[in-house]
Amino acid sequence: MRLQDKEHRHPPFDVAPGLGHMLVKLGVAEPFVNPKSLPKSANTRWGITEPRLAAGQTVGPGVSYSCGSCLQSGVIGGTYASFKFCHCGICEPVPEHIKTAFRPLAVKFYVTQEPAPRSLRDKAADYPAHALAR
Repeated sequence: MRLQDKEHRHPPFDVAPGLGHMLVKLGVAEPFVNPKSLPKSANTRWGITEPRLAAGQTVGPGVSYSCGSCLQSGVIGGTYASFKFCHCGICEPVPEHIKTAFRPLAVKFYVTQEPAPRSLRDKAADYPAHALAR
C-alpha cells in the first residue's frame, strides 16, 4: 500500500496493507494519490459561428468547441443533437444555451437557402411543347 505522511514532508512510501490501514486510522498517514492519475480539469469553451464565405462557397452557421487543457477544437454544423465533444477523459454534449442560440441562425440560413418548390405548371414550361404531347 502506498502512503503519504499527513504533513507531506517526506516522499510517498510503500508499506504492507495491514500496517498501512493502521497508520491511516491513527491519522499519521493518508493513501497516496498520484496527481498524474487524476483526470485533467476540462476547460471547455462553446460558441456559435456565423454564416461565412469560404473557398467560394457559403458555409452555414456552426457550433464551435475548444478545450484549453488538451487544445482540441472544431466546428460542427447542421445536426448537432447527438454530438459529444470527447476530450480530457470526458464527453460533453452541446450545452442547452448554445442549442437555443443556434436554432434561429440555422433555421434562418438553411430555410432561406433552399429554393421554393416549383409548381407542375412551372416545371412543364421548361420542356418544349412537342416533348409533352405524347
